[in-house]
Amino acid sequence: MPFLSISVTKALSPSDKQCLAAEAGRLISLINGKSEEHLMVKVEDSQYMTFGGCEKPCAFIETRVYTAAPFPEKQAFAQSLMNAVTEITGIPAPDIFMTVTEHNEWGSGGAYR
Repeated sequence: MPFLSISVTKALSPSDKQCLAAEAGRLISLINGKSEEHLMVKVEDSQYMTFGGCEKPCAFIETRVYTAAPFPEKQAFAQSLMNAVTEITGIPAPDIFMTVTEHNEWGSGGAYR
């Protein structure tokens, strides 16, 4: 089950939040074996964050996946999702940062694997 946490400084409408979650769901399939069916997304808007010591529109995306994925797939996913965040929120691409963390162990459905 991939997990995405998208934090942005700007206030978003409910529709924008739904669009971000939908785009994440569509794009997660760029990583082989990952699908929207098992994706959990958290969108946090109006977050207080600074970048370069200044208050300005910015975003941070944390992605967590079970098991390692090939770099080109993660790269395609990250670039596509960051572009979608820019399109939906208006936050400039240079002010959006993202990580992908891969876990060999994961708990869900009452079990830890």
